[in-house]
Amino acid sequence: MHELGVKVQILEAGTSVGRTWFWNRCLGAEYGCKSYAYGFFFSQEIIDEWKWSEHLATQEETERYIGFICDKYQLWKDMQFYTSVSKAHWMAERECWKLTNENGCEYNSKFLATGIGSLSNPTLPNIAGVNDFKGQAFHTSGWPADAVKFEGKNVGVTGVCTTAIQIIPEIAKMARSLTVFQRTPNWAIPLHDSKSDEEEMEIIHKGYPEMLTRINGFGFRMSKYKETLADLKANALVSNFDVKKIRQRFKNPWTADKLTPKTHGFELPRVPLETNYFEAYNQPNVRLIDLFETLIECTNKSRVKT
Repeated sequence: MHELGVKVQILEAGTSVGRTWFWNRCLGAEYGCKSYAYGFFFSQEIIDEWKWSEHLATQEETERYIGFICDKYQLWKDMQFYTSVSKAHWMAERECWKLTNENGCEYNSKFLATGIGSLSNPTLPNIAGVNDFKGQAFHTSGWPADAVKFEGKNVGVTGVCTTAIQIIPEIAKMARSLTVFQRTPNWAIPLHDSKSDEEEMEIIHKGYPEMLTRINGFGFRMSKYKETLADLKANALVSNFDVKKIRQRFKNPWTADKLTPKTHGFELPRVPLETNYFEAYNQPNVRLIDLFETLIECTNKSRVKT
């Protein structure tokens, strides 16, 4: 935009850049595709200067990468943080937008580009007394920047969405006990992350021109035949294959059965990628609660009552 001579103002509710990678800083948060295929490619300088340390970058490294971009192109001066936009109105008579933040301050602009995202507003579980709990409680979309200490504590996780699948194995390493409250099991396949060394990154950098013509992250998901999303028999073939792989990773048949999806086929919806998610349930300090069998009645100041 600077090259076009356009004045730009970015309004951000957070305290720094990154958006998804700023807010979602919970344990285990990382890419689901190759880090070197998930970035900015408009500048050869960026490609040459930045070296990813892992094949699938963590939240911390991604946040550093975004900060690197802002430093490189001096973008900070165009950004205003601690600012949450509550209203946006198109004023036809002036042919511009009027934005109002939560404190009542107004901004006018010819163009408006929103980067809110469809899932940016967190919702708490609809459980009686959920706001009465006096212990530590966190939503994964608003995880505190300071490390949370789980050692010696009894921890509960509600739901098994993508972020839960990332965070459960990490909490299981530390907590005295971990109880996972699951409504509907989710498909998940191994992430297979590993470190990147200098020699490997040099090879990747040399191959960027070719790679940019055929980027294809999510190997197992994207390498299947398209019929798996349109034909029940084809989807069942892939689903049954994944079921066999999932069940091989459990010691307890009951847990394996409960964590196997039965109401939807593979990749309906999007499939999370995981590291030791299923193995976490083999630990003696981890237990699974099936909410179709055991309902949560309420929460109070100190506990969850089923």
